[in-house]
Amino acid sequence: MKTTALIIEFLVSGLLILFAVFSLFLSFKTEETLSILNIIIETYSEVLKSSIFALVFMAFAYSVGVVSEQFARSLFEWRLNQIKNKRLRVFKDSYARNINATGDLFFDHGSMRFYVLQNGNSLYEEISGQISRLRLVRVLFVTMLLVAIAVIWQLLSEPSALMALLLLVLIALLFVNGNAINRRFERYCRAIERSYLLLKLSPQDTQDTEPANKS
Repeated sequence: MKTTALIIEFLVSGLLILFAVFSLFLSFKTEETLSILNIIIETYSEVLKSSIFALVFMAFAYSVGVVSEQFARSLFEWRLNQIKNKRLRVFKDSYARNINATGDLFFDHGSMRFYVLQNGNSLYEEISGQISRLRLVRVLFVTMLLVAIAVIWQLLSEPSALMALLLLVLIALLFVNGNAINRRFERYCRAIERSYLLLKLSPQDTQDTEPANKS
C-alpha cells in the first residue's frame, strides 16, 4: 500500500512538471516549432493513441517525478536545515532535561527519525505522512515557478492584460505555497520530536500507539 502511494506521488509530480515544461515550450513558440509539433502529431497519431505509448509515457512521467522531487528537495534544503536547528534548540531547552533518566538522547532529527522507524512503526506513520505532503507542495512550487516563467516570456513577446493578471495570480500562489512549505517543515520536525519523545518516555506503551494530529 505504501509503495503504491509512493508511485502515485511521483507520477503526479511528474505529470505536474511535464505540464509546466509544456507550458514553457509553448511560450517560446515560433512558426517553425509549431509546424514541427504538428508534423510529429500527424505522423505518430496512431502510436500516440496506443496503450504501449500510454505505458511508456507513464514510466517517463514517473522518472520525471523522481528527478523533480530530488531537485525540489535540494532547492529548499537550506530552509529545512534552518528550521531543524531552531527546533533542536527548543527541543534541548524544553524537553531533554526532563527525560535524562531514560538514557542517552539524540539531538539531530535524522537520528531521531531513524530511532522512531526502528522502534515505533505506528508512530512513524505520522512522519511518513508529513514527508508525502512535503513532496507534493515542493513539486507544486517548482511547477508554478516554471509556469510563471512561461507567462513572463509570453508577456515579453505578446503583452496582454490577461497574461499580466495571470502572472500576478501565480506570484501570489508562489508566496502562499512557500509559506505552506515552511509550515510543513515545522510540522515534519515536530512530528519527529513528538514521536521520539513518546518512545523515550514510554517505549513499551507506544509500540502500538496510533499517531495523533496527522494534519
